[in-house]
Amino acid sequence: MIAEQETVIPIFIVNDEAELRVRLQNRSGHFMPASMLDSQLAAMEPPTVSEHAIAVDGMLDVGDQLRMVLGKLGSRRL
Repeated sequence: MIAEQETVIPIFIVNDEAELRVRLQNRSGHFMPASMLDSQLAAMEPPTVSEHAIAVDGMLDVGDQLRMVLGKLGSRRL
């Protein structure tokens, strides 16, 4: 449970369906088969504006994603 004074900021990594499908198909032994992607995307609920999430481009490498998140966090008053 999160205490009232703590702030939680969701991080939402954005990728298009085609890229997600390629990544799933190229993973061996992954717990989720690519055939489930459509249902997962249909059930996904992207964060709303009121949740103040940080959207990150999933095509960036992980280091760039992290720098983007840290930069956006640094510009926010927490």
